[in-house]
Amino acid sequence: MDSTKAYNTLTSSEELHSEIPSVHLQGLAAIFVKHGVHDRLGVHLIHSHHANMSTDFVMLGHNFTDPSGCWIKPTALEEVNLAEVHGHVFMLVEEDRFVAYEYVEGRVNGLSNIKPGFFKDFAAYVRSNNLGDTVGLEILGQTAQDMAEFDFGDCGTVMLNGQHHYTPFRTTGWAFSCNEGVTSFKGRETHTKTKVTTHKVFLDGKLAPDVPALKAILRNFNVIG
Repeated sequence: MDSTKAYNTLTSSEELHSEIPSVHLQGLAAIFVKHGVHDRLGVHLIHSHHANMSTDFVMLGHNFTDPSGCWIKPTALEEVNLAEVHGHVFMLVEEDRFVAYEYVEGRVNGLSNIKPGFFKDFAAYVRSNNLGDTVGLEILGQTAQDMAEFDFGDCGTVMLNGQHHYTPFRTTGWAFSCNEGVTSFKGRETHTKTKVTTHKVFLDGKLAPDVPALKAILRNFNVIG
């Protein structure tokens, strides 16, 4: 599967050193605003959390509540209802194609009227500035709230509302805006440390067979109350 092959080429979060320079975030903001897509699409710092994922798996986000969040983990393709998921983060590959390397549950609306010109301009900017391994295209979804990401190894990563007292150390997602003709960018997703002061905690995937078990891990690491 193209998405799995693409995912396996990404730099891991532990080895991630590059960032998206502000000058390019501003340049990208101008493109998003020009095409009127800044309220629906953003950009993502490309990286992975799982090395050498099997080709019959895909990274899929599962939504949960109390607290609201998203649990992203490798999921067997045979368990995925393709009619009920959508691509969430995309990377630019050869021939200026966009390949999703991460998916989330649910359907997405409001993207069908985005003109090809946006994707052409976005691809041209990424290519001309050698950002193909750094900048991904992200569907923002129904909420623009800030999100904090925790990495629990083989148990997957967890995205939670970033309004709590977490300790972010790296911005990984940005949204754009335009007010009175002035374009700007804002970080909305971050890598966050747990109580052991690291972003990634290496845990066996068998420790989190379901959401209740995952929440027990989150409580153990003081991520949720």
